[in-house]
Amino acid sequence: MWWIIIAIIVFIAFNFFSDSNKQSNAVAKQGGMRKKYSTLVDYFLAGNQNCRIVQEESTFIRVGAANPAASTYFDIAQTFGNVTIQWISKSIPLGNHNLEWTFNEFEDQNKMIQKIEHDVEVYMSKVLTNFQ
Repeated sequence: MWWIIIAIIVFIAFNFFSDSNKQSNAVAKQGGMRKKYSTLVDYFLAGNQNCRIVQEESTFIRVGAANPAASTYFDIAQTFGNVTIQWISKSIPLGNHNLEWTFNEFEDQNKMIQKIEHDVEVYMSKVLTNFQ
């Protein structure tokens, strides 16, 4: 009986790692995360003179800036057919905040930027209103 459960778990794990490897290879064939999402990466890098690529993996890239009082990061993660972008802001005076978006991986990156800009602007105006 136990061997059936173990076989199912092994099968599921094998499929997950196989799919993950296929995803990594697909992104690599498209030039990697930095190239595939270059419009987003360049936009985030231009947001602050101290902004830089903090971490880069086969299906993930983190762009952001930090100082002793605050940090802001944008995580871009390639998932199966989608790209998930997370905004993470940590600030001593304003606290911790994050937002997340999921788009089709081939959606126009400029439209993604417009949505992200709008949502962060609305969110932060609410935060600042509550802060005052």
